[in-house]
Amino acid sequence: MPIKPTTEPEAEVIDANQFRANGLRKKSIRCSYNYCGICGHVPDRNDEPNYAPVRWWDPDDGWKIGTLCSHCHDDAFGCQPKPGDFAFQATNGVADSVNTDEDIIACIEDSL
Repeated sequence: MPIKPTTEPEAEVIDANQFRANGLRKKSIRCSYNYCGICGHVPDRNDEPNYAPVRWWDPDDGWKIGTLCSHCHDDAFGCQPKPGDFAFQATNGVADSVNTDEDIIACIEDSL
């Protein structure tokens, strides 16, 4: 479904996936075709690519770095540890689990 970017009202209509990819290029997050670390989605050629490297909080496993699809990214991004989480006491505060082929340094620097 074509959309118009809200930041540039007179811009030409572009594909929604292209619009999202353009926004990601401005951040340290890159497009990836690895599986999603939460739901397991593997994008094919016609799907929106997953995002990597991404750091997110998992209440059971602590801080993770890996790949997320757009839906899981929207749900998990911004979640912070809570004292009631299983992994709260055991976390190292940076990355308790890393599962990505991407360079994680920029991801860690952006999130700290």
